[in-house]
Amino acid sequence: MISAQSVDETHFYIIEVFLFTFNPEVEGHRLSIEFHKRSTAEELIEKILDTRAEIDNNFANCSKDDFELFDTMGTLDGRTYRERKMDPTEYPVIVKTLWPRGPLNAQDNDPSIPRNRFVLKSKKRLSSDQSSLLLATASTIDTFLTKFLSQPKDREYADLCVLPELTEQTLLDNLRDRFKNGKIYTYIGPILVAVNPFNFLPIYNPKYSRLYCQNRRLGALPPHVFAIADVTYHNLIRNKENQVVVISGESGSGKTESTNFLLHHLTALSQKGTQGHTIEQQILSAGPVLEAFGNALTVQNNNSSRFGKFIRVNYRENGMVCGANVEIYLLEKSRIISQAAGERNYHVFYYLLEGMTDSERKDHLLLNAKDYYYLNQNSFFACESLNEKHEFERLKHSMTAVGFSTQSQHKIFGTISAVLLLGNIEYKKLRPGFHSDESAFIENEELVSIVSGMLCICAQQLTQALTMRRTVLKHDVVVNRYSLAEATQTRDALAKCLYNALFHWIVLRINHSLFRKESATANKANGLYIGILDIFGFEDVGG
Repeated sequence: MISAQSVDETHFYIIEVFLFTFNPEVEGHRLSIEFHKRSTAEELIEKILDTRAEIDNNFANCSKDDFELFDTMGTLDGRTYRERKMDPTEYPVIVKTLWPRGPLNAQDNDPSIPRNRFVLKSKKRLSSDQSSLLLATASTIDTFLTKFLSQPKDREYADLCVLPELTEQTLLDNLRDRFKNGKIYTYIGPILVAVNPFNFLPIYNPKYSRLYCQNRRLGALPPHVFAIADVTYHNLIRNKENQVVVISGESGSGKTESTNFLLHHLTALSQKGTQGHTIEQQILSAGPVLEAFGNALTVQNNNSSRFGKFIRVNYRENGMVCGANVEIYLLEKSRIISQAAGERNYHVFYYLLEGMTDSERKDHLLLNAKDYYYLNQNSFFACESLNEKHEFERLKHSMTAVGFSTQSQHKIFGTISAVLLLGNIEYKKLRPGFHSDESAFIENEELVSIVSGMLCICAQQLTQALTMRRTVLKHDVVVNRYSLAEATQTRDALAKCLYNALFHWIVLRINHSLFRKESATANKANGLYIGILDIFGFEDVGG
């Protein structure tokens, strides 16, 4: 689900109000008022009275307390189907945006077609007028409901807000019908719903990119993720206000792909400069890197994001891209040491084990997946839909594109191997059996030497960190050995901390490659940016 929001408080709207009756044929009983969207019903009544008092003396001595504003649905031939007295604090412009469109708001001359209108009524006449609300017979209402409130079987709606009958079933039926017809996008007002087709559709080529770059209002063209990008970009340029697009949904709904399409189109809109093209390519190249280190196979999704990210694209005042930044949130560190049944660890572990050559495996002391404790807990290693060898080559290419040298990549992969080997460190008690001493000692100390060498640290210091607790007192330092359970928890905590630090360092390097001096200058001057929040699928943001 994708939504774009921007607040514009400067525009006025034309509100049409009927005086005392719904019939527009009555001379002088229809009034058009220019009205601010944040003005209340009470203020609208005052403005109507002021306007009418200039041409009708009967209104000169009237007070706003003598009148009430009604949100009414009826026909031009005098029948009223629904009438609701508005609260004085309601906003008529906002109420009007919630009216159904289509048949219920038709503008033709058929007097039997219901439509929504604002009607101003006098409180003194209200009691006598209420009787007119009862004129609609049961058969008339049944005919109306059948004609206007039943979903046509042969029609689909591009905006769920205009469904004649708004129920859970009609919403799902409309989404299903559009999906069957190859239309994966549907609006809910300013929100875009995307249904993942799990295959490529030819709706993202340059033809569509050109179509959705003409600063049209949302809904003027068929629903599309490019339309969200177009509206967001032109709101930024026109209003000089920062914009944010929030992408949320369940795991496997295609959020990351939608993020990539948004970035493609936002850069295409920004005057297609060569620098913008470079930044776009760098951001898109960062995608496979972040996915390799932050995505994993789950029971619901073969490429589930286990972290959230916020991509900020910076702009000059002329609409040109001048830099970008990536922020990450809440990496699922617990997955490093254990996974649920039918799930795997992060992709990068399997990419290394399957994609590296024999010489590379030897350099990094790699074993098979089944030989690592952090990978073999549920005996689920391979996935038929994932080609680890191909993905490893793609990862190395993407890392090169965002500025990681061959030497840096070698060190990163060595750190990944060290994390796996940390999980294979085993503990034992020095005096097993009935003895009360629960102190833990490392059983395979040769593995500590290997890991410390890969991390370029002292083996003795690593051993102490894995087996001993240092407590600093006022004038002394007390060293105690961990118990077996405490030592195991410490080992796992160190592995999680090491992987998390590596992931954040990779993001830092990516941001360094996306940084532009003119971006810092532009942000200091006006701070214009478009943010894209790709929230993780496992998070319940509805809380």
